[in-house]
Amino acid sequence: MPRCGAALTRCCAKAPSATALRAFLWALLLAGCAAWRPQGAALVWRVPADAPQPAGLGAVAAPAVHEKTVLVGGQDGFLHWIRLTDGHEFRRKALRGPVEVGPVYADGLWIVADEAGEVLALDTHAHVRWRVQERAPVVALRCAGRRCVLVTADGRVRALDTQGRTQWIWADPKGAGLMERVLAPPQWAQDHWLVALPSGDLAALRADEGTLLWRVQAADNRGVVRISELKALVGAFARLADDWVVPVAGGELLWLAPDGRIVRKRALAARANVLVQQKQVWVGAEDGALYLLDAASGRTLWKLKLDEAALVGLVPGADCTWAVSATGLVACVDEEGHVRARVRLPEPVAAPPVADGQGGVLVLDRTGGLARITQR
Repeated sequence: MPRCGAALTRCCAKAPSATALRAFLWALLLAGCAAWRPQGAALVWRVPADAPQPAGLGAVAAPAVHEKTVLVGGQDGFLHWIRLTDGHEFRRKALRGPVEVGPVYADGLWIVADEAGEVLALDTHAHVRWRVQERAPVVALRCAGRRCVLVTADGRVRALDTQGRTQWIWADPKGAGLMERVLAPPQWAQDHWLVALPSGDLAALRADEGTLLWRVQAADNRGVVRISELKALVGAFARLADDWVVPVAGGELLWLAPDGRIVRKRALAARANVLVQQKQVWVGAEDGALYLLDAASGRTLWKLKLDEAALVGLVPGADCTWAVSATGLVACVDEEGHVRARVRLPEPVAAPPVADGQGGVLVLDRTGGLARITQR
């Protein structure tokens, strides 16, 4: 029996009309205590993995996981190799400057970009296999199979194979936007890449040759967001069958058809990525609420207030979805809206959380601490 059951029995034993009261409270126990018991989250480890981040700094590169290795691209100018099982740092590599984007694991290589626009590919022993110099900082990067696509602050999109050879380059005629950073990484979908651009637009580019299929204005960057806030013009989007679900700064979710038409809009201010699971859309909102939406209609199935601060990342877990707030709340919520695990970290979050590959989540905070959290 749960520990709360034993405590309840002791509590009720000395109460007046103990039999009736005990029966009533045991009924509550059956409905609520079983749901309460799994709400423990295990902080497996928390280790220093980067330099502390100054207040007001924009987004920091998220860590990446491959098998049982975590790689952190630090603002301290180092790459940190950390063992997933116990948090032990077993290797580090000095770079020219802070890591802006990545790391990403692809075809046996770790790929990162530093603040000077240099893209590096390193093997598992930290040896540099190739490097490419961009003329502007890299603001987004994604790899799929043996091809990587990166976006630079001046609106150029480059496709590379995992040997560092350029496959194609596409330049946005609008050039750079007002924002210095695009947080949404490119997404691959069979024959095209969907790319968020510094101008605030979304562009679909042919995967084989980089020609433009279509583009849509997803956000107007002219004065909508103060540059000092460094918010994303377009949040990390998700694939829904043949459509895309895109959160846009300013308070909207867009459903895009394969040809770029906006087929549905929903007023909802989201800073986190969206997740699509089993014809449902998970959305973390600016007001600290977690939403589950019907994917076809956009209708709210339920809403759960988790924190006063914005939710900044969603990660699929083993049997629930991890939601992380800007102030360090980490909660795992099942599809019925029940909190299965919850813990609050001591520091604000610096980067979007990532899955640990074993049902848990990794969170990097502003002091440079990296935490691994699982369900008990």
